[in-house]
Amino acid sequence: CEQAIRVNGRVLRKILGGDRVEFLRPRTQSGRSGSDREAEDGAQAEALSEGELERIMILIKQIFREWSKLGAPERAQSFDPLIQDVEAEVARVQHRVPRENFMVLCPGAGLGRLPWELANRGMMAQGNENIYYQLLVSDYILNKQQRRNQPFQQETVFPFVHQSVNVRSKSAQLESVRFPDVDVRTVMSSRGSLSMCAGDFVQVYGSQSRANGPARSRNDGETQDDNGSDTMAWDCIATCFFIDTGENIFEYIETIYRSLKPGGLWANLGPLMFHFADMITHASVELTAVEFLEAVRSAGFNIERHEFSRAKYSCPPQSLLQSEYDSIHFTARKPE
Repeated sequence: CEQAIRVNGRVLRKILGGDRVEFLRPRTQSGRSGSDREAEDGAQAEALSEGELERIMILIKQIFREWSKLGAPERAQSFDPLIQDVEAEVARVQHRVPRENFMVLCPGAGLGRLPWELANRGMMAQGNENIYYQLLVSDYILNKQQRRNQPFQQETVFPFVHQSVNVRSKSAQLESVRFPDVDVRTVMSSRGSLSMCAGDFVQVYGSQSRANGPARSRNDGETQDDNGSDTMAWDCIATCFFIDTGENIFEYIETIYRSLKPGGLWANLGPLMFHFADMITHASVELTAVEFLEAVRSAGFNIERHEFSRAKYSCPPQSLLQSEYDSIHFTARKPE
């Protein structure tokens, strides 16, 4: 186990690199050199707070979920239904919006796999993420790990080494994964484009929607600015395990509605876990599934279909505890 933990540490330091090593710097030894810090993995871990260590362990499991072959079954549960929804919408509007101009936004994009999948299918995809830890890893995987004209590179991590309960066997606990499982550079050979936007979803896209939405690239290669008459909002917004991550779900619904162009589609899949529900310092708003769907309708959406779909989230495949969410999967349309 100790060796596996050290491997994870080395990979994280490689991902962080340069100035971003501050992320793992011991708080009580900030004046030590980078080489000293790399040589003292134990001191490194002791200097991190319990919350920081928990976020790192979640982050490593997120790599397993989004960017390893072992995580493919989870992605099939969570990402594939949304990809199918978006593809159906691309086909519906193809007579007026070419695939390469179809704009889809993925709030709460995590490590960027869902927007990458959409961009790799030839769309204009943008991921939005507010968690700094995840932004660093997605930046490494999407922009830094693979070099132009260089062989495909993978890293190894042990995503389950920190789990000490419901462990089937030592070999299961020490199962490793290599990431990424695909060469992310393939998106460059498609006609799609991929971007990531850092920041709070409501703050970033709420202000954009009030300014009539993001710019759309035209066929002549030029881009209209935010106050031009050709400016359009998003053709589609795909939310995966996102809608329950904020304090006020109504703000999310309103921002999604305002960010979509008239006739645009919202595709959602995820539970109602409400991340701030048990934090007494936060004024969290929690709804039932029935209330949530009614709030979507009240915002102005027409719900075209909805169902409950089973989906796991970063669950070790061999764990003795296999938990699934009965996720709400729906498509809703903003009226023309």
